[in-house]
Amino acid sequence: MYIRCLDTTTLVPNTLDHRQSEERAWERLVSAFKYGDCLVTISTSSDMSKEDEDATGLVPGHAYSVLDVREAGILKMLQVKNPWSRRPWKGRFSSKDKTCRWTEGLRKALSLSSQKQFEAMEKNGVFWIEFGDVRKYFKSFFLNCMYCLNIYACSIASLF
Repeated sequence: MYIRCLDTTTLVPNTLDHRQSEERAWERLVSAFKYGDCLVTISTSSDMSKEDEDATGLVPGHAYSVLDVREAGILKMLQVKNPWSRRPWKGRFSSKDKTCRWTEGLRKALSLSSQKQFEAMEKNGVFWIEFGDVRKYFKSFFLNCMYCLNIYACSIASLF
């Protein structure tokens, strides 16, 4: 992975090449949320296959907001919002996932107590997705960070 930073006060791009492991990328996302210094978005590839688009419900070449980042046991989960509030996530851990993935412990860890919460989330374009699926279906992470008095828009683009 590499991180590309743009100082939006001067519009001068600063590119930092960091080949990051999956664990380091996760640590960076967790850190951004822990300290509250970054707004995180993720984007899908514009050349996503029609099969993946139909199977996942994701929009090709589209940005999604990351609302939360949590670890639940061995799972690394992101709560994501499609700002269009349509075309819900259909993959693993979607509101329609009828497998045994949604255990009571996972629901508790993610503060989900009822099917109505799933339906409300889906209506608002919000869903939980496992980090492995983010790495599979999304092309880039964008960390829009504020450091001191300068605002930076940082892109962690994947090389998955």
